[in-house]
Amino acid sequence: MSDGDLSGIAASAARAAGCETAILLVRDARGRIGFFPTGVASHAEAVQIMASGIHLALTDHDRHVLAGAAGAEAQAVARSCLEEG
Repeated sequence: MSDGDLSGIAASAARAAGCETAILLVRDARGRIGFFPTGVASHAEAVQIMASGIHLALTDHDRHVLAGAAGAEAQAVARSCLEEG
């Protein structure tokens, strides 16, 4: 995984999306993770953005489960969690 090959991809993605900030996470065949942020002031800001991304992904996952994309047990657990708040 070469930083030189990947360092500009986050910046290009941000420009293409009309955004100031983008974070590229990659995983190679050996399981190594690469982190390539652009437009962030600090690692704390990058972590905040990634935490928001995780929240969005989990919310999307829950919607899929409740829509029937998982087994009955998983759907029951998801409904139970919603009921409990």
